[in-house]
Amino acid sequence: MKKQMKILLAVIFVGGGLFLVFTAALLTERYGGWRDQMVLANLVGALKSQEIKDKALAMADTYGGKTPKETLDLFVAAVEKKDYALASKYFVIPKQEQWRLGLQKIAEKNNVNSLLSDLHKMQMRSLLSETATMAAKDSRGIYSTFIEFTKYPNGIWKLENI
Repeated sequence: MKKQMKILLAVIFVGGGLFLVFTAALLTERYGGWRDQMVLANLVGALKSQEIKDKALAMADTYGGKTPKETLDLFVAAVEKKDYALASKYFVIPKQEQWRLGLQKIAEKNNVNSLLSDLHKMQMRSLLSETATMAAKDSRGIYSTFIEFTKYPNGIWKLENI
């Protein structure tokens, strides 16, 4: 009888242990999946929130023209007036500060006339619904300077790269 009781207790102990292990594994799997879903939901929410903020900034940005050429002309006019803060506003929002500082450095090195000379030679290369490219040829007839434009959701064209 004592032997049977020991076997019964051992079976109950092992069975209880297995039950606890499987229950813990199941809860961990469910919790882990739930946690992953929550992390993903938070990430998606943050991205959507940033996208909404970016779109709102773009919609509020009125610096630029209704065509790439008009934006380039506005940019050139601001550079000619040495208003580099205004000139930088014709770039897409993430690049404005970089270009404001860059234009100041170009001015410090007395290279503004060279930049303006290249910009005055620009000709449209391609125009799509949301992007455009302009280019200028050098003295050998080779395209050497390129400008890329992006159309903002409010219809304003912005400089992307020079």
